[in-house]
Amino acid sequence: MREELISFLDKPFEGDILANREDDRFIGTVHVVTPRVCKITAIKTAILNREKKEFPYAVLEVNGKPCKRFWQIRCKAVQDAMIHITGETQTQKWVGAEIELYCDPDVTLMGETVGGVRVRKPS
Repeated sequence: MREELISFLDKPFEGDILANREDDRFIGTVHVVTPRVCKITAIKTAILNREKKEFPYAVLEVNGKPCKRFWQIRCKAVQDAMIHITGETQTQKWVGAEIELYCDPDVTLMGETVGGVRVRKPS
C-alpha cells in the first residue's frame, strides 16, 4: 500500500496566498488537452505530509458540473497569476472567479522543461 503524500482537510484555506507557498487527484497536463474555462467553487486546504506544510487547492466546475480532480495552487507562478486575474491575495475572494486552464509545454521545474498547466483570465 502506498504512503499517502497529501492529506485533505475539509476546511476553507484562510489567509494571504503570498504567506503560504504527485498526486493523481490533481489536474495535470493529461487532463487539459484543450484550454478549459472553469469556475472556482471553493478553495480548501491540503497538507503535503512529508513536509507537514499546508497549501491551497481549488474545487472547480466546468459547464456547471463538478470536476473529478482538484487544482493545486502551490507554485508561485500560479499564485501570482491568480492574484493578477482576481486582484486579490486573499484566496477565499477567488471563489466564484472564472479561470481558463491550459497546457504550456514550456513550463520548467528546477531548470528542466517539463510542461505543465497554466492559468489565465478567460477571453
